[in-house]
Formats: sequence, C-alpha cells, structure tokens
Amino acid sequence: MGSIALGAVLAILSQVSQIGKGLQKEGVKSLPELSLSSALQYLTSRTWVLGLVLDIGGALVGLASLSMLPISVAQPIFCNGLAFLALFSALYLKETLQRLEWLAIALCLAGTMMLASTLEPTDWSKIDIGCLQRKLVAALILSVCLLFLLEMAAARAKEANHPRTVELVAGTQAGMLIGAGNAGLSSGLQILQVGVGHQRIFAALFAIAGIACTASHPVFANRGYKMGRVVIITAYITLVSLFVGVAMGLVVLGEPWPSRWVPRALRLGALTTISASVFLLNWEDVSQTFREGLSQCQAPPAAVQFSPARFSALKQEGA
Repeated sequence: MGSIALGAVLAILSQVSQIGKGLQKEGVKSLPELSLSSALQYLTSRTWVLGLVLDIGGALVGLASLSMLPISVAQPIFCNGLAFLALFSALYLKETLQRLEWLAIALCLAGTMMLASTLEPTDWSKIDIGCLQRKLVAALILSVCLLFLLEMAAARAKEANHPRTVELVAGTQAGMLIGAGNAGLSSGLQILQVGVGHQRIFAALFAIAGIACTASHPVFANRGYKMGRVVIITAYITLVSLFVGVAMGLVVLGEPWPSRWVPRALRLGALTTISASVFLLNWEDVSQTFREGLSQCQAPPAAVQFSPARFSALKQEGA
C-alpha cells in the first residue's frame, strides 16, 4: 500500500508541469518567436527556463507515478491540470477568477482526495498477465481503428465547415490517445517489475507504444485548434482521457474496483466531482456554445425570411 500511496502523491506533484506551461506562456510575452537566432534569449529568460524545467520535471514525475499507480486512478488525478493552472493564474499571474472557477478548483481538489482514499493495490498473483497483454493489444488496435474513423469524420466536418464537430472530434482523438497511451505505459512499466521472460519483452513494447500514443496527441489537438476553440477542445481532451483511462484500467487491465460500498461510493463521487469541475472551468464557453446552437435551431430557414426589399426584387424578377 505504501508504493501505491506514493504513486498518488507523485501523480499530484506531476501537475507542476501545468504550472510550467503557464510560466512558459508568461515568459514568451517578452520574447521574439522561437528560432535558432533567438534561442539564446529564451535560455536567458528565467521565467521561461523555470517553466520548461517544471514542465519536463512534472512529466518525469508523472512517468514514475504510472509505474506504481493503477491507470484508473492515475488518469483522473492527471485531469487536475486545468484546476492547477487556474489556481496558478490567480495566485501568480494575478488573473481574476469567477466564483464558478473557484468552486471548480475546490471540487477538483476534493475529488482527488476522495479518489486517493479509495486506493487498493493490484494483486498480480491473481492476474493472468498473458491474457491481460492480449486484451491490451486488442484495445490498442481498436483505438487505432477508432482514430481513423474519427479522422474521416473530421475531414467531413472541415469540408462542411462545422467547427463544433471539429472541436469534438479533435478533442476525442487527442483524449483517446492520452488515455490509451497512459494505459499502455502504466501496464508496461508495472509488468516489467512483476513479469518474466517474454512478458517483459511485450511489456517494454507496450511502454514504447504508450509513449508514442501520448506524445502524438498534440498533433490532433493542434489541428483542431486551427478551426476550433482551445478551451473547448481542452475540456473534451480532459474528459475523454479520464473516461478512456478508467475504462482501460477496469475492463482491459483488470484493476481492482473498491469492494466495500463506502470506498465504492467515494470512487464514483470522485470521478463525478472531477468531471463536474472540468465543466465548471469551461462553463462560460460551453454555455455560449449551447446558446448559439439553440438559437440556430430555433431560427427560421433563410429561404422563408422575406424582407420588403427582397420581396420587391423577387417580384421584379418574376415580371
């Protein structure tokens, strides 16, 4: 239980990478566009360098946590990044947060504490590692197939100029890659510790595949950013990665779900609370999107909207 508790602490500490991203964003305000000629200016900027160190350090700490923690617990904790970034913006960047945003931060932190209180170690002696690895191969292949199907949906949405569909598809693709990638990485690192012979070889391959999946998610996210809104896509990424990580952990990797009803209720409450915090942190954009979509549905078709000028023009054409 000691190692799994340490993994939870490391997963929380890994969120300093979000603070690192915030510092990098703050640092580049006084810097030119990054190039070979301006690289020295970046390296002499204390704010930008500190942000880069925290970003990389947080990623390494997160990697260590995945070697100890079930992905069904680690991934929801990783989703705290939005709350940590909002808190950093308020305390360091002096940005004003609304009441809903403060409530979201409180819910996210409370959900993490609830989640940490339900930790149960995985009993590897009762798990068929060979069967687990076969299920993981099937899940990763299915993820790749879904990725291509979503790619076709994204192409059609771009042709039809539907930015909201592009946002949803891009966020789903990136979130799926993060959730599936972290599941492969987590299982690979843990099987390397308990597996034998060829199991370790496959475990190393799963870890590499997991790193590749997680590292490729910005490609799909950035393609969505060109047409959609960053905040909405980030919210989709966070929620999809949460649910994919939990599903992969419970269904594919056979991670334990709390057996007693109190921890079970706390686990469900924690997942609900963290999901709610993501919605609240993006509530203004989500509600605006909903209102715009509702107004478009209620608006009469353009073909039946006749102004007097339009009616006169049609009458002349008919004449």
